[in-house]
Amino acid sequence: MLKNRVYTIVLLYFVLGLCLKIVADIDCLPPCLISFTTGIDCWGCGLTRATIALIRLDFTSACELNPLVFVVLPSLALLLLYSVTKELKRLSEIDD
Repeated sequence: MLKNRVYTIVLLYFVLGLCLKIVADIDCLPPCLISFTTGIDCWGCGLTRATIALIRLDFTSACELNPLVFVVLPSLALLLLYSVTKELKRLSEIDD
């Protein structure tokens, strides 16, 4: 149960950070530690900017920033859907 709470808190932090970046151009998301320490972009660098570009329906910019966004976001959506359905099923079994 604690693991789910941690995931929820991290997810809410990133969603809030994305909303702040999109609406008010406030960058409160943490920097990439690999890029910060080595100066080399990692495979995940640009995913946040690519996600923002997707939200703005700018598919070309999203692909230029990090094409992996087209794999990561659908995977996260499926994982979230699976977790929600699993939790709803567990709650329905408790009610019975």
